Amino acid sequence: MDGLKRYLRSFARPGSEDAPAPAQACMPIKTLLEVNAEDAALLERVDALLARIEEGLCEALECAKAAGELRADVDCPRLARLIQAQVMGLRAFAERNVRPCQIEALADDMADMLDVYRVR
Repeated sequence: MDGLKRYLRSFARPGSEDAPAPAQACMPIKTLLEVNAEDAALLERVDALLARIEEGLCEALECAKAAGELRADVDCPRLARLIQAQVMGLRAFAERNVRPCQIEALADDMADMLDVYRVR
């Protein structure tokens, strides 16, 4: 879980080895938002890529649950979708002309939110 929290925070830290500068939304998200339904094949590819990312998050969360880091009642697929949606939103938000400290604060909030799901 600590690694996942570092990963979330890395989206707001320019020069991080885990992520590009925060003001660059990732290509799958840009594609998802800009391609219309007439290019169904491209949308399917983007959806498949995002589904694989969601599955990877879910697997990491299931491992954390098995290791006793998450509460037994945590719905890992649902939490994986929430995390993915937050990352997508943060990346889009970072496209705005906002101060980096605001983006960092949001990334910190996202990471801290995970504590709600941890075993106490």
